[in-house]
Amino acid sequence: MHNSKQENNFKKISIFILISLMISLFIQVVMIPAKGKNYENDKFNLVNSEMNIINYDVKDSKFVAKNNDPQLLFTEINSSISAVEINFVEPLLEDISIQIFYTENNKELTEENSKTFIAKKGNKQSIVEIPYKNYSAMRVDIGTKEGQSFKLDNIKIRSSKISILGRVVSKIKIFNLLLIMFIVLILLNIISKYKAKIFNEQSKVPETIFISFCFILFTLWAIVQPFNSCPDELMRYDVIKYVFDYNKLPNGGDPLIINKIWGFSYAFLPYLSGLVSVLFMKILSIFITNEWGLILAARMAVVCFGTLTVYYVIKISNKLFKGEYKWLFIALICCLPQFAFLSSYMNNDMLALLSVAMMIYYWIEGHENGWKTKTNIKLAISVSICLLSYYNAYTFVLFSIVFFIWSNIHNKENKNIILRKFISVAIIVFILCGWWFIRNAILYDGDFIGMSTMEKYSNMYAIEAIKPVNRFTPLKQGIPLISMLFNMKWLSDTYLSFIGRFGYMNIPVYDWMYYFYSSIISIGIILFISKVYELKKKKDIKFIFFGCVGLAGILTILLSMYVSVKKLTDRKCKPPLLKLA
Repeated sequence: MHNSKQENNFKKISIFILISLMISLFIQVVMIPAKGKNYENDKFNLVNSEMNIINYDVKDSKFVAKNNDPQLLFTEINSSISAVEINFVEPLLEDISIQIFYTENNKELTEENSKTFIAKKGNKQSIVEIPYKNYSAMRVDIGTKEGQSFKLDNIKIRSSKISILGRVVSKIKIFNLLLIMFIVLILLNIISKYKAKIFNEQSKVPETIFISFCFILFTLWAIVQPFNSCPDELMRYDVIKYVFDYNKLPNGGDPLIINKIWGFSYAFLPYLSGLVSVLFMKILSIFITNEWGLILAARMAVVCFGTLTVYYVIKISNKLFKGEYKWLFIALICCLPQFAFLSSYMNNDMLALLSVAMMIYYWIEGHENGWKTKTNIKLAISVSICLLSYYNAYTFVLFSIVFFIWSNIHNKENKNIILRKFISVAIIVFILCGWWFIRNAILYDGDFIGMSTMEKYSNMYAIEAIKPVNRFTPLKQGIPLISMLFNMKWLSDTYLSFIGRFGYMNIPVYDWMYYFYSSIISIGIILFISKVYELKKKKDIKFIFFGCVGLAGILTILLSMYVSVKKLTDRKCKPPLLKLA
């Protein structure tokens, strides 16, 4: 008995330490962007190469773009670069798009190795980070519209590495990590020891505290995150701003939102997340209408999606786990760096994750209560949200159908009643989201998904180099799947971005964090497989539930592989995309 008690205490302390470490890592990672990018003490030097001016009319310091492809070309740089600083003589009179191309070893400049951003009206300086490498040439395109003008002072580069995330962990950061861990561990032990006095077993106090904690952190990150420093945020905001300005849904091919580089807009694809952002912007516009305020309001919709996902993760954990294991499950998901990152900027991913969490919870609830009408309606709502968020998450819609039918059969429900329930759910889904696919079919000549039309527009209006017909994808080159997964680093890049890669997948977290999370994920997968096997052996009905969740996740990854085979560009094998003018 004494040994059993000691063993239980050891398990409890171990789990508390693990949860404390994960929360501490989460706090450090999420708070990193709040430090900002302070370049005041950084040394920028003038580019050590002559600037070749292409497609600009220049008088004194005033540059006027002759067409939509003006270029400032620097060859024979042969210098390590981590950031480019562009200084203007006078504040900009309008927002100007800037794209920086960079290349190594005298290779061609390509669209893939470039960074696009917006220099805001009124700014006299723009600083953009690029992957830290030794570059042989660089090209800076300022302005993408004919007639755009600016007064350029100089262009400088920073030759030393910027360690925004501190790739080398200093002693003081280790000390901070241990200090946070110690504080969290003490709080967990106090709560565990006195939980009967502080709150009874049914109390939601700790859950409310955790949800509030996540909401605050997601909000802080949304505030400090530079606009368009995340994947596709500018193009998603174009659609959101159109709806906000014109109070109507756009045609995907509207010239006002077609991206000049990629030749398409995200209005071809579902954007329910963006419509919620519009609602937040409309509410804020009653009080203020400045651009940054509207951007933050749009991001707050995603912050709320992230917070709601945390809420549903907790509800799922309450159903599946007890005690310390419940909080271990919550921490594994909600304290993942990439989860917090996705909750801080405009994207469709977070709403898709929310819909997946909702569906999984209502699978459990429906199976427990015999699929009452209320649960059926909730499942229909979650499926509808998924259908209007992200195509990659549709595998969970498929398995919602599978689990719904299996669960009703297992509960020995009458076939006619099962059919009636299924049709009622399908009708609700059709009412909530069918209009979108019907609208697409009308607008795009029967293309109810919208993807084929989007590709057609990209082939017509994108820069020649990145048109889908010109991309040397693995499929076109006959590259085997195994080669794409390993030689083209698809597998490693996808996995690392699952744990945490910020910016345009070019800002990693600490190396040791990848090792830490990898070890936890590996253990989790082993335990998951062994648990499913054990349940199957015992003929426990939970086996089907875990099987559906696992298979939906695997199919999502396979779907991503399939899309990559058709669209991914091989960095090593492809021909030049953009030639130097």
